[in-house]
Amino acid sequence: MLDALSTSAAIAAARPSIAVLPIGSIEQHSRHLPLGTDWIAATALAHRVASELDAYLLPALPVSMGRCHKPMAGTVWLRPMTLAAAVMDIVRSLAASGIHQVVIVNGHGGNFTLEVAARELNLAHPELTVLLPPMSLRSSGPPIFETAGMEVHAGESETSVMMAIDASLVGADRVDYIPPVGREFLDYAFVGASKAALEALVRSLAVELGEGGITVNCVRAGVVDGEALRAFPQREALLAAFAQRAPLGPQLTAADVAGAVYLLCLPDAAMITGQTLVVDGGYSIAG
Repeated sequence: MLDALSTSAAIAAARPSIAVLPIGSIEQHSRHLPLGTDWIAATALAHRVASELDAYLLPALPVSMGRCHKPMAGTVWLRPMTLAAAVMDIVRSLAASGIHQVVIVNGHGGNFTLEVAARELNLAHPELTVLLPPMSLRSSGPPIFETAGMEVHAGESETSVMMAIDASLVGADRVDYIPPVGREFLDYAFVGASKAALEALVRSLAVELGEGGITVNCVRAGVVDGEALRAFPQREALLAAFAQRAPLGPQLTAADVAGAVYLLCLPDAAMITGQTLVVDGGYSIAG
């Protein structure tokens, strides 16, 4: 395995085709884990990946998008555009030296801009292959953590990883807390804003396309027990809350939502446009 301790001559002679780029974060990890937990974990995992692939291992970028922890002492961060630009420059510089396959090992769950950067690189440079594997892979076996899928940050899984890497870095002053909602609600303001933007877009398109006899509407569904919801760690709680509150509960199905879409496609609905049709069994008005 080649790394930053190798000489330029050694890398030129070996001509590696793959580089591994780990990315961590410097941010608070409760009272018992170091600020560099994500950086340390990404470095350790990337080392194993590079060894298996006989790849060129780059030093881990220690700072990324840790701004969500900014009130906590010691936390530092990059803006999304800065991180994306840095990664794109690194990949392009690797290509200049003949390395066209790059595996990004992301150690921080908040680095959403990496997906955009990887996609843009692959689209703009067909000769490149930039891979961004998921941070965790689902297993068909039983969960190995008691709090699997329920914790958010600096919990059982990260603590276990750090104990496996270097137990001396794990303090004894630990706080056990499972939030009432899972990671899917982190930064939900962005999701809410995007939904509001979509409804505004529907109204604008309805005006713009109306002259052509085109109707534009939106269907806003409630809690549907589908494939997406099964990925939510709080699935059962969400379904129970819906069943208790919705006047037409206890369950909303995909067929109910499809029926609303079908209704808007009927000739009898030709004069309905620019609207958002709520299909939630009365959940949103039951307060």
